[in-house]
Amino acid sequence: MLSNSDSVFNLIKTILIIVFSVFGGTQSSRLTFVFGLAFGLGISFLLACFTSLTSFRKTIDHTSNTFRSFLDTRSLMQVTTNQKDMHDIMDKNLRPIKQVLVDDSHFHHDNNSVAKDLEKNIRVLCWIMTGPQNLDKRAIHVKLTWAKRCNILIFISSVTNTSFPTIGLNISEGREHLTGKTMQAFRYVYEHYKDQADWFMKADDDTYVILENLRYFLKDYKPSEPVFFWASF
Repeated sequence: MLSNSDSVFNLIKTILIIVFSVFGGTQSSRLTFVFGLAFGLGISFLLACFTSLTSFRKTIDHTSNTFRSFLDTRSLMQVTTNQKDMHDIMDKNLRPIKQVLVDDSHFHHDNNSVAKDLEKNIRVLCWIMTGPQNLDKRAIHVKLTWAKRCNILIFISSVTNTSFPTIGLNISEGREHLTGKTMQAFRYVYEHYKDQADWFMKADDDTYVILENLRYFLKDYKPSEPVFFWASF
């Protein structure tokens, strides 16, 4: 494929052949005509390139502004602000999934003696905040996966469910009641399990925790000394 410059030179060459074959004249007049023609075509070529470049830059700027506007409307701040709406949409779209028994013991053949020792010496009670509407959507997967590694596992809800099981507290569901629900749950754990564990962890039903790493982190702290760890999001 010929470039723009090659096309211009071929055009000039063709015009010169036609001029020399049709017109007569002295050599100086021919040279004057050739230089004038070449200068005019060169100026035309530069103007055409400049016009194309200007149009291309306008297209790039328009595309960039459009993409930037799209990013602004879908910014991380907006997604964070609408986190409640995202959870509500996910809860509506999620359907109960058929229970699958998870037995991954045959996949682990490494030396886990340290993890086993920590499990015996660092007792962790996990209490999971959930609700009746999330037992078959979220809580079941927590129960069948990482929560099996807790020394004691409790699911806190607003309604008691003996088959799951869950501990029902006398408090309504809803985000406006989360603080009260959390306070009552810690009170329940203190009254019933304060001497059965060294550490007490609160988690939601959409949380995933690697208990081996948690115990390894806690081994440098004394459970007899009051300390509180948390993650902000």
